[in-house]
Amino acid sequence: MKAERCRRSLTSFIRHFWQVVEPETPLIWNWHIDVIAEHLEAVTRMQLWNVDKDPRPEKSIDSLIINIPPGHMKSLIVCVFWPAWEWVNHPHLQSIFSSYALALAQRDSMRCRDILRSDQYRTWFKPDWEIREDRDTINVFGNTRGGVRMCIGVSAGTTGFRGHKLVVDDALNAADVTSELKRTTANKWFDRSASTRINDPRKGCKVIIGQRLHEDDITGHALKKGFYEHLCLPSEFVPGETKPPTSIGFEDPRKEHGELLFPGLFSKKVIERTKVELGTQDYEAQHQQAPSPPGGEIFKLWWWGYWQLPGMNLPPVRIEMPDGEVKFIAPVTIPTDFQEVIQSWDMTFKNTSNSDFVSGQTWAKHGARTFLLNRVNARMSFTESVEAVKNLKRSDPRVGTVLIEDKANGPAIISTLKNIIPGILPVAADIGKVPRAKAITPFVEAGNTFLPHPDMPGYEWVNALRHQFTSFPTGAHDDDVDAGVHALIRFYRGGTEQKSTFSYRPLPQTSTYIPR
Repeated sequence: MKAERCRRSLTSFIRHFWQVVEPETPLIWNWHIDVIAEHLEAVTRMQLWNVDKDPRPEKSIDSLIINIPPGHMKSLIVCVFWPAWEWVNHPHLQSIFSSYALALAQRDSMRCRDILRSDQYRTWFKPDWEIREDRDTINVFGNTRGGVRMCIGVSAGTTGFRGHKLVVDDALNAADVTSELKRTTANKWFDRSASTRINDPRKGCKVIIGQRLHEDDITGHALKKGFYEHLCLPSEFVPGETKPPTSIGFEDPRKEHGELLFPGLFSKKVIERTKVELGTQDYEAQHQQAPSPPGGEIFKLWWWGYWQLPGMNLPPVRIEMPDGEVKFIAPVTIPTDFQEVIQSWDMTFKNTSNSDFVSGQTWAKHGARTFLLNRVNARMSFTESVEAVKNLKRSDPRVGTVLIEDKANGPAIISTLKNIIPGILPVAADIGKVPRAKAITPFVEAGNTFLPHPDMPGYEWVNALRHQFTSFPTGAHDDDVDAGVHALIRFYRGGTEQKSTFSYRPLPQTSTYIPR
């Protein structure tokens, strides 16, 4: 009877075979294990679909992302118990398992093989197959019915390897989260190499598991494709941030703010200690599946002030605080004159679908206050970038200094425009982005920095700009941050005191700016 329950249910299989892989550790059960098992069973149904004869099975999943905190059995459930359970009834299934470290994938490979070779497995299920002697290694083993379980490292070559499914467990080391090169390398490997290793693309399956580390980690990269089921389980429940129900009908059953995911193992005391040990940013990413902490890490959402044009009576800007409270920030009327108006540019290396955006911003200073007046942001070629600088400078004749970061396309643009536009100054990127940003946070925190009110017509781009600042440095893009930080450093570390009257003529505002 136990064997039959295990044949039918991955959950039962995990319960009864836990001691094979963890003989000294008691199993502490929690509802999230049932949820993950149900979604994996849906992936198994997809692999078994007879495409040519039958309609697609009900409650089947071909592309699945599981985001769950560390220590919640994700690797054991997905990479150890699941493939061993599949071979009970379907020993022909072939699977590829990968991780950023090959040693981690090899560890789970050995654990899975321990289950398959255990006396309990052989006695309960009496399989009509054996592990092949000529294909029994730490990286790949197969059975006499055609089934194969192989493991590879992320970014490793996959030529010659194929399977019914691909599983990626922790594609990126948490220590490499800030490396754009390593993120891009892992994402490209998944797109161009790993994802092509499916036997039958009509029903082949891909499963990604891990914690959120960055907005552009493999989870963020895959979610942009639009067809992945997303099973997201944060340590603490936050109302209003739950994901839509998955296709098999699951939605987070928790209702109260702060309600724990796994209180039997991760109690409130353990969670509070974890917050101290990891720090806000890493805790929010790894435990809350939010690469950027609520409200921001370096730049807090409630630090910004907002300006409106004279005669307007716009409502306060509503900001939701991390604890669920709501703060309202009343806008100020923009001054009639400024001591200095400047523009700041962050350039990109090339105009491709994966490159950063070019960002140009107009900032003004009035006493201790600074105001963002205008912004353009788009992927641009070199020629388009040159024209964008001309157009933004032309849009406000009061601009004196034009800052252009001395990297990427910046030096060539400076060389092209220095005899056409007066006041161009190169900005050296001699320190890292994070120390540079932290240098001006006291002025933003003090309430001295104002953005356009997002309800003003033409200034809707403020929401995207705020998001980039609050998600920095783990956000997908930082071009707006770089441009803004350079301008604010200029203001707060020195500059001219020449009076300049600001014209209230509305300027075209767009985040997909195309230079004329």
